[in-house]
Amino acid sequence: MDLPSLVRVSGVTIYTDKQNEGIKGIMETEKVTIKHSFSDTERLALGEEQSELLGKSDELEATLKSAKAQIQAEIEACEANIRTVSTKLRSRYMMRSVDCMILDHRVHGMRHIIRMDNGHVVKARKLAPHETQIKLTTEEPAPFVAIALLVVDDRAVDADWIELHVLQAEFDILRVLPDVKMRDIPKGLLSEDTYVPPFPEV
Repeated sequence: MDLPSLVRVSGVTIYTDKQNEGIKGIMETEKVTIKHSFSDTERLALGEEQSELLGKSDELEATLKSAKAQIQAEIEACEANIRTVSTKLRSRYMMRSVDCMILDHRVHGMRHIIRMDNGHVVKARKLAPHETQIKLTTEEPAPFVAIALLVVDDRAVDADWIELHVLQAEFDILRVLPDVKMRDIPKGLLSEDTYVPPFPEV
């Protein structure tokens, strides 16, 4: 026996009979919201879903706190950099460590400190008594190889330029710097106490 088939048309269910190809009856349907009591299986599934969602919520909260802390740290670092730059702008200078060479007795009793990156004289002062003591050695003193014309940055020195005898190691470093000028030592004038004519006016 063939069962009647169902045809849904615009919210109305129509029962038909394939064998007789006729309409057996019409039944109207409608979705109705009613109370559904969860079974133990459904409650267990809901409990597992709730636990997963709570865990995910905790993870998101932790991620948010971590992100806030990181962003706050970045903000504080940026503000610190702003203060540093502002201080530099107000003072117009900053303190910086620079490699320097020390030239003693190129002017009798004086120490000159020369920057190795540009050849400028950053400090000129009298030698302290303990700095003038002669060190005993059997080695021959190294000869001077040239005379250097150096820019003076030390405001305590009343000169813009100074001439100093230099050794070979000093010469090798200073001669490649654009602010430094070199000239040969005149023949016969090898003593540091001997007067050497100055550079022409620049």
